[in-house]
Amino acid sequence: MANNISLSDILHTRPKVVPTIYGYILPDVADHDGYIKVGYTERANVETRIREQLHTASLNFKILFKDSAMRLDGTCFTDKDVHKVLIRKGCAQLRAEEDKNEWYKCNATDVLSAIEEVRSGIRFEG
Repeated sequence: MANNISLSDILHTRPKVVPTIYGYILPDVADHDGYIKVGYTERANVETRIREQLHTASLNFKILFKDSAMRLDGTCFTDKDVHKVLIRKGCAQLRAEEDKNEWYKCNATDVLSAIEEVRSGIRFEG
Protein backbone atom coordinates (compact mmCIF):
# COMPACT_ATOMS: atom_id res chain seq x y z
CA MET A 1 0.00 0.00 0.00
CA ALA A 2 1.55 3.31 -1.09
CA ASN A 3 1.87 6.20 1.32
CA ASN A 4 0.45 9.33 -0.35
CA ILE A 5 1.56 11.99 2.11
CA SER A 6 2.56 15.30 0.56
CA LEU A 7 4.63 18.12 2.00
CA SER A 8 1.48 20.22 2.39
CA ASP A 9 0.15 17.54 4.77
CA ILE A 10 3.22 17.95 6.98
CA LEU A 11 4.24 21.60 6.65
CA HIS A 12 2.07 24.55 7.50
CA THR A 13 1.88 27.34 4.99
CA ARG A 14 3.33 30.66 6.04
CA PRO A 15 0.70 33.34 6.65
CA LYS A 16 0.52 36.00 3.97
CA VAL A 17 1.80 38.93 5.99
CA VAL A 18 3.86 41.76 4.58
CA PRO A 19 6.11 43.11 7.36
CA THR A 20 6.60 46.77 6.48
CA ILE A 21 8.31 49.74 8.13
CA TYR A 22 6.88 53.08 7.06
CA GLY A 23 7.26 56.76 7.78
CA TYR A 24 4.93 59.67 7.32
CA ILE A 25 4.52 63.31 8.27
CA LEU A 26 1.56 65.52 9.08
CA PRO A 27 2.30 68.63 6.99
CA ASP A 28 -0.59 70.66 8.43
CA VAL A 29 0.16 70.03 12.14
CA ALA A 30 2.57 72.73 13.33
CA ASP A 31 3.75 71.01 16.51
CA HIS A 32 4.78 67.95 14.44
CA ASP A 33 6.92 70.00 12.04
CA GLY A 34 10.23 68.20 11.49
CA TYR A 35 9.00 64.95 13.05
CA ILE A 36 8.44 61.65 11.26
CA LYS A 37 6.11 58.92 12.49
CA VAL A 38 7.99 55.61 12.19
CA GLY A 39 5.62 52.66 12.27
CA TYR A 40 5.27 48.97 11.48
CA THR A 41 2.48 46.94 9.95
CA GLU A 42 1.98 43.46 8.59
CA ARG A 43 -0.67 44.64 6.18
CA ALA A 44 -0.13 45.11 2.48
CA ASN A 45 -1.74 48.55 2.61
CA VAL A 46 0.15 51.12 4.68
CA GLU A 47 -2.38 53.84 3.86
CA THR A 48 -5.16 51.88 5.57
CA ARG A 49 -3.01 51.48 8.69
CA ILE A 50 -2.26 55.22 8.82
CA ARG A 51 -5.94 56.11 8.43
CA GLU A 52 -6.71 53.84 11.39
CA GLN A 53 -4.15 55.71 13.49
CA LEU A 54 -5.59 59.09 12.55
CA HIS A 55 -9.17 57.88 13.11
CA THR A 56 -11.66 60.59 12.28
CA ALA A 57 -9.22 63.49 12.62
CA SER A 58 -9.25 64.07 8.84
CA LEU A 59 -5.58 65.06 8.91
CA ASN A 60 -3.54 65.22 5.75
CA PHE A 61 -0.55 62.92 5.80
CA LYS A 62 2.34 62.36 3.43
CA ILE A 63 4.02 58.97 3.27
CA LEU A 64 7.78 59.40 2.99
CA PHE A 65 8.72 55.74 2.63
CA LYS A 66 7.51 52.16 2.86
CA ASP A 67 10.21 49.51 3.21
CA SER A 68 10.45 45.82 3.94
CA ALA A 69 10.88 44.87 7.60
CA MET A 70 12.74 41.69 6.70
CA ARG A 71 16.38 41.03 7.42
CA LEU A 72 18.57 39.30 4.88
CA ASP A 73 18.30 36.07 6.88
CA GLY A 74 14.50 36.10 6.56
CA THR A 75 13.69 37.24 10.11
CA CYS A 76 11.52 40.28 10.76
CA PHE A 77 12.20 43.42 12.73
CA THR A 78 9.77 46.05 13.98
CA ASP A 79 9.57 49.79 14.38
CA LYS A 80 10.78 49.43 17.98
CA ASP A 81 14.15 48.21 16.67
CA VAL A 82 14.37 51.26 14.40
CA HIS A 83 13.28 53.59 17.24
CA LYS A 84 16.20 52.35 19.37
CA VAL A 85 18.68 53.22 16.62
CA LEU A 86 17.14 56.67 16.10
CA ILE A 87 17.37 57.43 19.82
CA ARG A 88 20.97 56.19 19.93
CA LYS A 89 21.77 58.54 17.04
CA GLY A 90 20.29 61.49 18.95
CA CYS A 91 16.93 61.88 17.20
CA ALA A 92 14.57 63.39 19.74
CA GLN A 93 11.17 61.85 20.35
CA LEU A 94 8.18 64.20 20.27
CA ARG A 95 7.07 64.95 23.86
CA ALA A 96 9.12 62.01 25.15
CA GLU A 97 8.57 63.07 28.74
CA GLU A 98 4.78 62.89 28.33
CA ASP A 99 4.15 59.69 26.40
CA LYS A 100 5.75 56.89 24.42
CA ASN A 101 4.90 57.85 20.86
CA GLU A 102 6.59 57.00 17.58
CA TRP A 103 7.39 60.50 16.31
CA TYR A 104 11.09 61.37 15.85
CA LYS A 105 12.85 64.62 14.98
CA CYS A 106 14.82 63.53 11.93
CA ASN A 107 14.64 63.28 8.18
CA ALA A 108 13.80 60.37 5.89
CA THR A 109 17.49 59.66 5.24
CA ASP A 110 18.07 59.26 8.99
CA VAL A 111 15.26 56.71 9.24
CA LEU A 112 16.24 54.81 6.11
CA SER A 113 19.80 54.57 7.43
CA ALA A 114 18.49 53.25 10.77
CA ILE A 115 16.35 50.69 8.91
CA GLU A 116 19.36 49.49 6.93
CA GLU A 117 21.40 49.27 10.14
CA VAL A 118 18.74 47.06 11.75
CA ARG A 119 18.32 45.00 8.59
CA SER A 120 22.03 44.37 8.04
CA GLY A 121 23.14 44.18 11.66
CA ILE A 122 25.99 46.57 10.84
CA ARG A 123 26.24 49.65 13.05
CA PHE A 124 26.70 52.82 11.02
CA GLU A 125 28.43 55.87 12.40
CA GLY A 126 27.26 59.41 11.71
